[in-house]
Amino acid sequence: MLTIKKDDIPPGEGKYVPGELGQRHGVAVYRSEDGEIKTLSSDCPHRHCNVDWNKEKKRWDCPCHGSAFSAEGNLVNGPATEDLKTILHADQGDSITIENYE
Repeated sequence: MLTIKKDDIPPGEGKYVPGELGQRHGVAVYRSEDGEIKTLSSDCPHRHCNVDWNKEKKRWDCPCHGSAFSAEGNLVNGPATEDLKTILHADQGDSITIENYE
């Protein structure tokens, strides 16, 4: 299980959170300007590289082949042909927890 402090992600920003030991992928976490948290699989559906937050463009970019996704995980450009998968999280007040993310 992953626990992520909300204060670690400023409003309007995203952060890649590595998975636990033995997990190939982590979680892409976006916090909107109004504080809403969106959790996504960091697994790019094209060739399964981990996406990174692009602070300048406010989106998720795949460093392997150039796919890009909006802050909410919607496909912006390929070669990927699918959005990032949404992951369920539990709100714990000042943090969120994620149990299943790969």
